[in-house]
Amino acid sequence: MGFSGEAWVFKDKKAFKTFKKSNLKLKDEDSVFHLNGVFHNLMHHYFGYSTGGKYLLQRHQLEELIQITDNEDLKTILTGLIRELDKSNCKLLYVEGYY
Repeated sequence: MGFSGEAWVFKDKKAFKTFKKSNLKLKDEDSVFHLNGVFHNLMHHYFGYSTGGKYLLQRHQLEELIQITDNEDLKTILTGLIRELDKSNCKLLYVEGYY
C-alpha cells in the first residue's frame, strides 16, 4: 500500500487556519489534485522527515520542488499544482493523505 492524497488550495494562512478551527471536513470533490507515493517520497526528501501525510506548501516551495526532482511526471504534477494556485488566486496548497 502506498501514499494516496488529495490537494486543496487556500487563499492564505488566515483562510487555512479559519478552515481548520471550524473543524470542517475536506471534501474529495473540492480537491484540485490527487497525489501518489512519488509525491510523498519527494516530500520526505524535501522536509527530511515524515509529516504524517499532511503538507502545507507555498508557491515558492512548489517551484523549489520542481528543481529538486528529475521525475518528469512529478514535474508536470507540480506545475499543475502551481497553475491551480494561480487560477484560484491562492497562496497555499494543503495536502492530506494516508498510507
